[in-house]
Amino acid sequence: MAVHSNILLVLIFIGGSYLSKAQELSQQPIAIQLKNVTLKQALEKINALEDVKLAYNPDQIPSDKMVDQSFEEEPLAKVLEVLLGSDFHLKFRGSYVIIQPKKKTEKKKHPIKLSVQ
Repeated sequence: MAVHSNILLVLIFIGGSYLSKAQELSQQPIAIQLKNVTLKQALEKINALEDVKLAYNPDQIPSDKMVDQSFEEEPLAKVLEVLLGSDFHLKFRGSYVIIQPKKKTEKKKHPIKLSVQ
């Protein structure tokens, strides 16, 4: 029984530290100057920062969106939300930030009923 208790405690500790690290990453302050660069270039510059690992499909990032903004000690999550807008969802997993496009909800089509009298 004691072995199972020790294993459970280790798993709880690992899981807690994993979640804590993700929380810390989202709140990690960054300072970055983004002057007249594309969104893809901006993400590459953020990815080059120490302790930041972005995971995303570059084909899903708008290639024509230009960025001209500076951030001084802003939380990483806020910087990414400002740059990406409402079209993307951020997931913080350990030391990674996973960027995924939000699924576009299609409006359900309701059939129109006509009656001829």
